[in-house]
Amino acid sequence: MVQKSEELENLYRICHKRFVYSDGVLYYKLQSENKKMLKGVRVGHVNNAGYMSVGINYKKFLIHRIIFLMFNRQLPDIIDHIDRDCSNNKIENLRAADKKINSWNRNLQSNNKSGFRGVSWSKQSKKWHSCIRVDGKRLHLGFYNTPEEASKRYEEKRDELARDEIITL
Repeated sequence: MVQKSEELENLYRICHKRFVYSDGVLYYKLQSENKKMLKGVRVGHVNNAGYMSVGINYKKFLIHRIIFLMFNRQLPDIIDHIDRDCSNNKIENLRAADKKINSWNRNLQSNNKSGFRGVSWSKQSKKWHSCIRVDGKRLHLGFYNTPEEASKRYEEKRDELARDEIITL
């Protein structure tokens, strides 16, 4: 949800007042009277999903979103870690994204057995199947003898779609 401009501007000011950014990390700028915020101490903690988060005015925020806001003065619905590493919050590793971009730029699912994106074993044909999703539709790319061949075809198609600007990597 994109926040209202007044609310966003207020959050922007609070963040610049409280935090200083250095190489993907936020540190407290000031020390609070109750000593909960200590000057020079790293901001936040790692949540269950592996993302750093921090409380601001009794509301939780992911630190990569705060960093993006501090540099861009906007807070899009989705901010993507380009290198897929949720602990790398360097500003050059963060970009505004939509669902399509974010889904293309994710790690392999834990139940992936081929070790490659877009590749699965077909019991029926007894070959490796390559397919890619574009705009919610599954596009069949063929059957191959090895998962490497199927992956190569997937990557070729992905690169072709990126060149044609159907997807953004």
